Amino acid sequence: MKSTVNLCLAIAGTLYMSSGYSQSNKSVAEQKKDIRKITWRLSEQKNIATPEQILDNQFIPIGDKEPNGIIIEDTKNLYKGNPVYKFICTGEANRIELSSTFGTKENLKGYSDEEINDLSKIFEGYINSFHGNYGDIVTYDWYTRFPEAESPTKGGIIAQIHGRPDRTLLINPKGEMLKVSIKEMTAILDTMYFDKHIGKNIKTKKPNGWRVDAAAGGPIAEMSYRPPYLYMLVRSSAERVSDSETRTRPYPNKVPVGKVIGTDGKTGFLAFSEPTSNVPINKWIHFKMEIKYSKYSHTSDEVLEKGYIKMWMDDKVLCDIKNVDIGKNDELGPYFKYGIYKPFKDGFTVEHSGFTETIQKQ
Repeated sequence: MKSTVNLCLAIAGTLYMSSGYSQSNKSVAEQKKDIRKITWRLSEQKNIATPEQILDNQFIPIGDKEPNGIIIEDTKNLYKGNPVYKFICTGEANRIELSSTFGTKENLKGYSDEEINDLSKIFEGYINSFHGNYGDIVTYDWYTRFPEAESPTKGGIIAQIHGRPDRTLLINPKGEMLKVSIKEMTAILDTMYFDKHIGKNIKTKKPNGWRVDAAAGGPIAEMSYRPPYLYMLVRSSAERVSDSETRTRPYPNKVPVGKVIGTDGKTGFLAFSEPTSNVPINKWIHFKMEIKYSKYSHTSDEVLEKGYIKMWMDDKVLCDIKNVDIGKNDELGPYFKYGIYKPFKDGFTVEHSGFTETIQKQ
């Protein structure tokens, strides 16, 4: 199985990494594949993916199953030598996506079966799936096609970058921050559970004063096709133990592009807003996004180093915004996924192909 991230040494001594997949590396059997529905769904956090469950050697499918969420893999009609993935959602779906992070027996080599089970129990099965660290420069490159005519009732989020909470980072009822072991965390979960970031007693279902690091109230970046705009929201959470409910919403027509909003360690900005009338229908579009992630303190709610974002649609520069906060105060770095999330009431259809990820260590 191809490694999710390939390593090479740049001339200047800077380390670069890529999860791109070469069509020439495919076996004859793989090249003879045709068109099929992807019927299985996995959890990035809980499931340990087998080779047969991994698509294009770099993704796992997540989200709704049929009939609300459909993924079709086309290895017959390739685009630039890569499989094409068609995502079809009804308005009842929540998500149907391909995620670039997941655990495997290979990347968890060195962990015992018991330890792998514990990682799954605390939602950290992807602990060794590497996609760069905060402070690094990561370039994401892929192709998208919109096969349907533009409609005000069809759309959704088509690509996301997500943080990975520190599942063993807690605040106890005394207000003390604790970093516990995986085994200690599994023991804690025998007596309580976490509703988002709030600890609750298993028997009484009432809050018990504990908190855990959680999602930061939205993705680090979300790219949406929502007529009349194609746009991207970008966020930062400097909170060491994140509040999963508070979020920033720098939507088009509400804030200018590049204007940072938010307080208390959570900020966000609108990276670009492009009229969907300028976005081709039924034609492959090349998207490229370069992000310099912010660097965070692991002992306080503080940004140590700001970042930037650049993005292109074919040869058009969609944004070039410098000196901004981008990311989440986690030990594990962020990861990419594409497909459809939160579709409009009449659903949505989109196609993606040819993803690569390049990491420049800083």
